Amino acid sequence: MKLTEAQEAWLQDLETTDAPQTRSALENDYGFCCLGRACVVARQHGIAVNCDMVGVLKGISLNDQGPVLKWLGLGSGHGDPKDADLPLLVNLNDNGNSFKKIAAIIRANPEQYFVAHESDNRDSVKA
Repeated sequence: MKLTEAQEAWLQDLETTDAPQTRSALENDYGFCCLGRACVVARQHGIAVNCDMVGVLKGISLNDQGPVLKWLGLGSGHGDPKDADLPLLVNLNDNGNSFKKIAAIIRANPEQYFVAHESDNRDSVKA
């Protein structure tokens, strides 16, 4: 499966960011979860994100960030894999796996987490 530009940008961010990692929220005073980093990358690509009055990302999953979920092409807002034996992305994050490790798991199993691929047109979600 060839990744979309959005998916590749997110995974590269997870592999290279020095941003602090948090749990149970897309963003809070302690940092970002892996899906929160997707929102950061999406915003850099002109996708609308849902933030509170001080600019902090709203929500605990991409279910709270519909345009980002669609742009990224994840199968669900929590990062549910198609195979129930694989972990949800939110669980990987909240159980202490590093951003780099989460990216490696996604790269090893992209068809499990993504429903969109390179031939899909994702431009329709831009703000």
